[in-house]
Amino acid sequence: MANITYIFTENRKSNYKEGKIQAKEFYYGITSFDPKHHNIEIIEFDNAKKFLNLPLQVFDEFLRRFISLPFYSARLFTIKNIKILSKTDHLIIVPESAGCSSLPLLIFLKRFFKFKVHLFVMGLYSKKIRYPVFKRVHYALIKLLVFYLDNVFFLGKEEYEKAKLFHGNIPKLSYFPFSIDTEFWNDKDINLQENNQIIFVGNDGNRDQELIINIIKEMREYNFLIVSQLPALQNLNLNNVKVYRGKWGSNEITDNDLKKIYSRSRLCILPLKNSTQPSGQSVSLQCMSIGVPVLISKTDGFWDYDLFKDNKNIFFSDNSLETWTENIKNLYGNTDLLNKISEASFDTVNESLSLEKFNKKLHNYINL
Repeated sequence: MANITYIFTENRKSNYKEGKIQAKEFYYGITSFDPKHHNIEIIEFDNAKKFLNLPLQVFDEFLRRFISLPFYSARLFTIKNIKILSKTDHLIIVPESAGCSSLPLLIFLKRFFKFKVHLFVMGLYSKKIRYPVFKRVHYALIKLLVFYLDNVFFLGKEEYEKAKLFHGNIPKLSYFPFSIDTEFWNDKDINLQENNQIIFVGNDGNRDQELIINIIKEMREYNFLIVSQLPALQNLNLNNVKVYRGKWGSNEITDNDLKKIYSRSRLCILPLKNSTQPSGQSVSLQCMSIGVPVLISKTDGFWDYDLFKDNKNIFFSDNSLETWTENIKNLYGNTDLLNKISEASFDTVNESLSLEKFNKKLHNYINL
């Protein structure tokens, strides 16, 4: 019986323990392990500030502020977690903020115990370095982290290629595309012609808040719906937009709520700032699996330009306001094209990016 431990930042442990999971993709395969045959442990960040961890808190603050890496090791380095990890066979870490935060634990534990470590990454190689004088330290710490890992799984192909240039094409680096729970994100009764809302969802810093606001102001005859906690979007007071405050893992908008919102939408739009970090990936795939076509910014970090082609199974846009509004108008009125892309994107996601395929790939990597 294998001992498998996950390290997440938050929002998973209680749902898993209490059987409250709705869509399964953000649990990164944990639901695919049979508890009858595997001992499953989940470690999450402990947000309580403890006096004994004060040196680590100072260490973390320095690394976050000056080295531009997401270290929160004081939230993980506990006697309880050391005991759990000393018994594990496989440690799966999600995402890079949990990976960086695990580094002191890995340095300590790998001296005494043998276990495999697997990290899912979506943005580690895209961090903006605030102080160039510390650039070498920034990249040295990434190399040190990778040294202690057995597998580094990249959710975006562009970041994977960037990492290969940095490390060399070492075997522990793998492209491991983010996949979704296609059984959950499904609506056979969706009717794009009857749907009249355009949806925008997301909270990460690469969402272009200014552009989405300008699009909504420019297109007052169209109905928009926003699901986000981004500050600039919370105070929109326009007649053609509804704003729901929510993010993944909160009780404000559940997966079931979001599924219903998708099913009432004709088009999903995702204006993004250019970055090598994959952004908008989960929202896009969820919409596609439901049957809602996606119009997204063409960025350096788009997760897979080989699998997704403009006007084949997705729509790309540059980031000028004029282009975005023109694209939305043209697509909104062309239900034949929308239905065609809806079917093609649905097929792409279900054939290549289903959670079932993701789980099988994960089990192959950890030899279970």
